[in-house]
Amino acid sequence: MLDEAAAEKFIAQAKWTFAKTMPQWPHEYTVRWQNDPSEFEDFVRYIKHVGVHCKKTYWTRVYLDIGEWYYWTMESTVKRTKIINRARCDESLHSLES
Repeated sequence: MLDEAAAEKFIAQAKWTFAKTMPQWPHEYTVRWQNDPSEFEDFVRYIKHVGVHCKKTYWTRVYLDIGEWYYWTMESTVKRTKIINRARCDESLHSLES
């Protein structure tokens, strides 16, 4: 499994795209095919093992805070995960918590 330094390396190398279809929840995403597949899966595993299971707005998921960002996936398994999302800790879902 990754350590935090390797996770930060993946984050720095990944291509992040602003999710323009959801401006009400500003966040970015990276997709599996834009990354090295094994590094992508390693980071997904890291999110799932080190992250915290909690509710933000409407969704209960595993969220991982690293630096100014928090990360999450939508799928329950590593192999099914196609997208990793991230949002700034001071924006987006945090600001909408109920």
